[in-house]
Amino acid sequence: MKILYFTATGNCLSIAKQLATNEDSLVSIPHIKAPTHFDDEVLGIVIPIYSFGLPLLVKNFLNQITIKSNYFFVIGTYGNMDGGFCKTVYQLLKKKGIVLDYCNTIKMVDNYLGIFDMDHERSILPEKKIPEQLLAIKSDITSKKRFIKATNKKAGFLNLIAKAFSFLDNPGSAQKIIYADASCTKCGICTRVCPCRNVTIEGKVTIGKYCTKCLGCIHNCPIHALHLKREKSTARWRNPDVSLKEIIDSNNQL
Repeated sequence: MKILYFTATGNCLSIAKQLATNEDSLVSIPHIKAPTHFDDEVLGIVIPIYSFGLPLLVKNFLNQITIKSNYFFVIGTYGNMDGGFCKTVYQLLKKKGIVLDYCNTIKMVDNYLGIFDMDHERSILPEKKIPEQLLAIKSDITSKKRFIKATNKKAGFLNLIAKAFSFLDNPGSAQKIIYADASCTKCGICTRVCPCRNVTIEGKVTIGKYCTKCLGCIHNCPIHALHLKREKSTARWRNPDVSLKEIIDSNNQL
């Protein structure tokens, strides 16, 4: 089994590690270079859900990938509603002639600071029963179950609204909403956790024109000096099962 993943705050890496048969089978999507062809008996992808859809980095990757596998699965992690994620992924891959055998989602913490308070998100984590969700999915994958999670009408409607107003496909918009305050020590961690080589430090922290909106630079800043405009919380999140070193190793493009 090989598992491809994209992580910014550790949620997807935590799930990928628990699904993997060994650590050697894990591959970080930001480190994958062309040709993007994978041939494995069992192949999985674990990715975050942003505004009911795909991060731009992941969408670009899926549009390039070719696959040869007897069993191919995709797992999406989310914090509030998953929208039409599985339908979106299924349709994208179908256009490329790729058969998706299994697609499901896991409800975890929602770390989008523009809407959610991280202290509150932490407090309700036990209600989401993540271990139970993961156990069911692991059982499905082990038995090679064929299943694509359906989209309910409400989620489908919200998905259409999100697509209409989403800023995710506008990579330059992050320059207007992410900033460093005066406490920044220019330690450089933000540049190393960025999967897009989009953060630079030349006198000050600068956000470039290509951003996948993962907020990894904000959540992983050791002194909370990076912010999202109108953020709902000054608290930050990194999955407790994942270290800062693992985030850096997964995303560093320097």
